[in-house]
Amino acid sequence: MSESPSFAARHGRHLAVLGLLLGCQSVFSLTDHPTDANQVCITNGAIEKDKGNARSFVINAPSSRAVAKSVDDSHGAIRFEYLGPAENSSKLASGVVRRQLGIKLRAVDSCNVVYVMWGIEPQPGLIVAIKANPGKSTNAECGPKGYSLVKPSFEKPIAPIKIGEPRELAAALDGTTLTVKVDGETAWVGEVDATAAQMSGYTGIRTDNVRMRFEWPTEAAAPVARARGLVPPHVACKKVTGS
Repeated sequence: MSESPSFAARHGRHLAVLGLLLGCQSVFSLTDHPTDANQVCITNGAIEKDKGNARSFVINAPSSRAVAKSVDDSHGAIRFEYLGPAENSSKLASGVVRRQLGIKLRAVDSCNVVYVMWGIEPQPGLIVAIKANPGKSTNAECGPKGYSLVKPSFEKPIAPIKIGEPRELAAALDGTTLTVKVDGETAWVGEVDATAAQMSGYTGIRTDNVRMRFEWPTEAAAPVARARGLVPPHVACKKVTGS
């Protein structure tokens, strides 16, 4: 892959808005601190260091899953550039080929996690879901079971993802209230159930059948998150390629 200038150099005005997420520090307190590659635990697929920018990563694999260690599992954000469909697309358990990317919050393991996904095709837009399978931790144990969609109390249309355009997705869980921001503006608000609110794990990312270049800003685990305890992933971790 050819080298590229930094996101800040290419898209500075688009990235500046991330610091204004909701304008409420108690809900969105993400700083401009990039995730260290050594803190990334890849549980599926592959993530590469961006050769042209030490702050960013690249995903080319059909399916990738990862979490960031020692960060607040109630907050998640990515600044990304969609590079197009992945080669050798993989099907979901339903048999559908879906192109999407998103954030994981309170990711305990493969069976218990809150997903904030941004669909590209065939269904564009935001989808928020909880996957809860108490007592199970691996994909072999739970498979596609345990999903429930979260209905929004507020939602507004968002522009679809296009190849080469810089976009931002951020989410924060405060108690049972989940707020999602797109390009610095509130796009979705809803209430999760008590099961999701009590989960404790990691913030993470998920992609299905997309290639993207992205920055992954994270925040150190807050005292409340540390008090809940950070549970180690129940799978082996792979390292970021090139780290």
